[in-house]
Amino acid sequence: MKEIVAEVAEKVFIPITVGGGIDGIKSASMLMKSGADKVAINTAATKNPNIIRELSDYYGSQAVVISIEAKKSGDSWIAMTENGRNHSGYDVLQWAEKCKDLGAGEIFVTSIDADGRKKGIDKDLINKLNSCIDIPLIYSGGFGNIEHIKDSLDTGLHSVCLGSVLHYEDLTINSIKESLSNSQYNIRSK
Repeated sequence: MKEIVAEVAEKVFIPITVGGGIDGIKSASMLMKSGADKVAINTAATKNPNIIRELSDYYGSQAVVISIEAKKSGDSWIAMTENGRNHSGYDVLQWAEKCKDLGAGEIFVTSIDADGRKKGIDKDLINKLNSCIDIPLIYSGGFGNIEHIKDSLDTGLHSVCLGSVLHYEDLTINSIKESLSNSQYNIRSK
């Protein structure tokens, strides 16, 4: 992975967050030295929450992103790991608060129930997370059109992560920027 990160960092001049297999300072350092600006962790953090504090103390909280795979369960959400296959034992809201308290600088949440369906976002999940943490929240899952993006930004999200809607060319980066700009949303011009 470090070779891929180095190649991307050489050609792309935006902050790069890398996740997958990070289980401590050594694996994070390899990616950071290759050009990553931030590391995202999920499974390792659920198994050893102290890794969050260790990484935050070493790199600063701005470099530590906690990835949470949220699955609806009754009136709440459970935090999953291993691409939604395993239950972590944590309630999503409680886990997000704990991660923030341990030094995470951002939370990246994916709604497993909405992911890839392009039928809309889980506003309830976003609103509840926004009410319990005061660090940037990035949301992924359910985006199918520009209105879904606007709906998510109206919740006060820090940013969104788009997948299928771009991969299958339902929308383009330029069309999204133009529509958001025309609707008076603050976006980066570059």
